[in-house]
Amino acid sequence: MASTAVNAGTQAAATANADGYRPLRIVAADGVALSARHYPPTADASTPPRLAIFLAATGATQDRFGPYARFLAARGWHALTFDYRSIGESAVPAEQVDKVSMRAWGREDLPAMIDWAVATLGDPGIALVTHSIGGQVAPLAHNLAHVRAMLAVSVQKGWYRLWPTWHRHAVHGFFRLYVPLFLRLRGHVPLGLVGLDRLERGVAEDYARWTLRPDYLDERGQSLHADFARFEAPILSLSFEDDATYAPRPTVDRLFGEFYRNAPVLRAHVHPRRFGVKSLAHSGFFDPAVCPRAFWDDTEAWLRAVVDGAPPDACAFSALPVESMVRAVGPPPAPPVAAAASPLRQG
Repeated sequence: MASTAVNAGTQAAATANADGYRPLRIVAADGVALSARHYPPTADASTPPRLAIFLAATGATQDRFGPYARFLAARGWHALTFDYRSIGESAVPAEQVDKVSMRAWGREDLPAMIDWAVATLGDPGIALVTHSIGGQVAPLAHNLAHVRAMLAVSVQKGWYRLWPTWHRHAVHGFFRLYVPLFLRLRGHVPLGLVGLDRLERGVAEDYARWTLRPDYLDERGQSLHADFARFEAPILSLSFEDDATYAPRPTVDRLFGEFYRNAPVLRAHVHPRRFGVKSLAHSGFFDPAVCPRAFWDDTEAWLRAVVDGAPPDACAFSALPVESMVRAVGPPPAPPVAAAASPLRQG
């Protein structure tokens, strides 16, 4: 199996384009076709192979992950990026729009990537590299037994009351006013002004439900907490002091302190100016022009060690201010007794 996996990587490298990846079309179990990019190793691949699967932020395309994916490939990893259904190159026809939701990003899209990896590379050591909402939908996949580690960059619990100062009111207003207004007028939520793709109704409704409540519910009001409890792979969670708009520290601490109850979690809260960096904010970690190379070195070394079987707290970090392992504190918020309707459902 290991030999087959290495050969698969060699063949993929031969067909990679000038940007270092092989374009793929992977079809999810429910028939939705997804755009993906496989970055094969450009250095000697490990045996058995290691693979990083990337999960993007809300409305963001896989383009953002190219530099870090190529960095991992240069360290002997396979990397797989993809666009969620309805985002970027994974546009869906009108007859499939009803299959689009944030829940489907985790329940359908991520499992399709894991299945592709197992079928193509044998049984690789899989790590998830998640950004923002990517780390919230990851636990919804049914085949997480293949996942050995997760890097969570600015992954947060988006309950608006966790935002400090005036940001709380801005977040609340966006989901109480802007989102329902555009769903009523257009049937989707445009985000082009901030450089993101539009959100289809199912995505926007999940997004609002998870932001306006302290818990995670599906469209029928059923709790998703058991999905988080099933996730047991070690997690390295990064947050940034200047990420006040999208993932301030209290939102990140809440997610990993209450929801990922059975996963060992290492937390690092970064003050960019202490490293001579003006700003990293929500997405700067993935930008090699601003992110210190030592952060990439630290995260790759941790992922490699944990995927290869090392304890999550055994890795030495050269730069990241990693704190002691986080343990869940107190029970997660109780789901409502009766099913709650979406605050944005129209008609």
